[in-house]
Amino acid sequence: MRKLKYLSSILILLMFSFCTSNVNEGDIGIDLSEIEFIGKWKNTTLDASKLGENIETLIFVNDSIAEIHLISPAGKKKVIGNWKYGHKTEIMKIIGLAIESDVMVSYNQDDNHLNILVFKLKEDNNEVKMVGNDLEFVKQ
Repeated sequence: MRKLKYLSSILILLMFSFCTSNVNEGDIGIDLSEIEFIGKWKNTTLDASKLGENIETLIFVNDSIAEIHLISPAGKKKVIGNWKYGHKTEIMKIIGLAIESDVMVSYNQDDNHLNILVFKLKEDNNEVKMVGNDLEFVKQ
């Protein structure tokens, strides 16, 4: 019984340690339709000195398919992935931990590596940008 008390107190502490405020600072409420996403988005933060593959452009082909154009020291390649607008994933339902994003892009870099990118929409100088994962994309 004593072990149960210790275990339950640890679980309660863990649950409270994951509690966070759900306030989005600077949320400007950008509301775009999925049709407005279709097209080419260019990476404005492309860093040639970064090791590995960089995303050069994202092309949203239709309501769920995305072309991801990667550039690396070995050359350029195109991979096909998926995207969702207004994405929410519940990680741990018991404690209510979830990841929310305005746009989610997922693709397989190779057979063993699934990449999932989440972006927040923001407006800067009357230009809509997707920002997240140390990346920034603007619509072309």
